[in-house]
Amino acid sequence: MNDKWKCKSCDKTYNKLISGKILKNHFINNHSRGKGRKITDFLVKKIDKNFRKDLNSFIINGCHAFNIVEESDFKRMITNLSPDTQIPSRFTVKKDIQTEFEEKKTQLKYELSLIYNKIALTTDIWTSMSNRPYASITAHFVNSNKVLSHVLLDFCYIPYPHSGEQIKNLIIDVLKDYGIEDRIIAITTDNATNNIKGIELLNEYFEKEFNSNICHFPCFGHVLNLSINNGIKQISKILNNLRIIASKLKNSPKQQ
Repeated sequence: MNDKWKCKSCDKTYNKLISGKILKNHFINNHSRGKGRKITDFLVKKIDKNFRKDLNSFIINGCHAFNIVEESDFKRMITNLSPDTQIPSRFTVKKDIQTEFEEKKTQLKYELSLIYNKIALTTDIWTSMSNRPYASITAHFVNSNKVLSHVLLDFCYIPYPHSGEQIKNLIIDVLKDYGIEDRIIAITTDNATNNIKGIELLNEYFEKEFNSNICHFPCFGHVLNLSINNGIKQISKILNNLRIIASKLKNSPKQQ
């Protein structure tokens, strides 16, 4: 994967395409302790940049934990595929991904600075499997190429109780970070009371700072789900009777 071998003892490098005889002579002539040992014992394994990039994508897209690189089965698989590849530690992986995140964020800030159109937002809050609440904020806009774009601005931890004040402050902090406070035209949320209160407070802030306000749209999917559930409640007795009939027909000996 790398195109160079590096001697562990003297840092001399050789092209990987050279013959083993040249390497053997180097060890015999320069390192007497090399007698009776394998050539590869003296070679430094390097972390290939392309491998690290692919590894980061594998971890990000698959939502894997950083410490997957330290699992014995993972190490064995990589070693079998490419014995000369050094697997980075979980600390290196974390640092690489954080660096990539900062680079992407800087690039996104620059792209948003070129947009003079209005920007719409969507936000949602949910609880993870580890019982930690998170909030996401997504921006929707027409980019400089006249293409409708959707980008995730932030995905962050938001502690309970998820008050309207917390939601307002979270959105303002993200907008300030990207420098797009004065270009927001609308925001979509579900119909939770805290979201409604948060957008009311956000509009008060916009009226004070920019002499404008933003349109608040309820999430259509959430409204539709509430409507269907409410409709089902109205015919719950009929549905229960139908379930009983279907169950009896299914368990009838004649049907079997």
